[in-house]
Amino acid sequence: MPAGQARSAGRLAEWSLASDHSASEGNGTGTAPRHNRKQAATDRDTVPGVNNLTSSDKHRVRAIPRRPSPLGGRRPTREDLARFASDDPDAIDDVLPASGERLRLLIVGINPGLWTAAVNAPFARPGNRFWPSLHRSGLTDHLVDASTGLSDEDESQLLSRGIGLTNIVGRATARADELTREELRAGCAHLIRRVAKLRPRAVAVAGITAFRIAFGRPQARLGVQDTGDVPGWPSNSQLWVVPQPSGLNAHENVDSLALRWREVWDASGD
Repeated sequence: MPAGQARSAGRLAEWSLASDHSASEGNGTGTAPRHNRKQAATDRDTVPGVNNLTSSDKHRVRAIPRRPSPLGGRRPTREDLARFASDDPDAIDDVLPASGERLRLLIVGINPGLWTAAVNAPFARPGNRFWPSLHRSGLTDHLVDASTGLSDEDESQLLSRGIGLTNIVGRATARADELTREELRAGCAHLIRRVAKLRPRAVAVAGITAFRIAFGRPQARLGVQDTGDVPGWPSNSQLWVVPQPSGLNAHENVDSLALRWREVWDASGD
């Protein structure tokens, strides 16, 4: 095992959750297992070395209104998905505070997948490892199931912890590699303007390949980025790149993704 992986495995051993929270991997056809939320919270509270948030840390943050799921709370069928492959530049709504309160972490996807657009919820497709890894890292107190839409409870939990979500490009596609270079670069310019307005403590882009194209950095690597040569980027907002959480990314698993989220979260603290 490479030294870096060994160190990561050692860190996970110190604060790994006892239960398996990962969604099934592969091509996105699996389903995320449901878990006992009370037990998950109990397990997490007993893990040493994890600075978990408790109810006393939370405060309710009013969200920018989001549209309900176009499918009314059900999962999409194959026929449904085909309808959401369109040129709509705003296929899903962002998860952002209405009050202008500063975010601790703005998570940036590349663009919505068809399932995500069909239910108007980020990283909604079963098999995507985003929500399982976010939970395992300690950033949520239960495993979010967004497969039929994002609940008001889950939206409130994210915002109360200072976590927002958006995308570089708003158009929904079956795969991120269907986006053009022009779309990614235009989306990056829009993202920079948004970050300058929101001024989150940290921004994490989920996907290194698209990041390299969007930001014009063909040699960029995962981790924190130097923003000195990014015109318009606010000096008090860190920029990170984390791996694409899709089940199609064979280089990562829930544990390795959780380590990345935890690294960003800890670095964005006071």
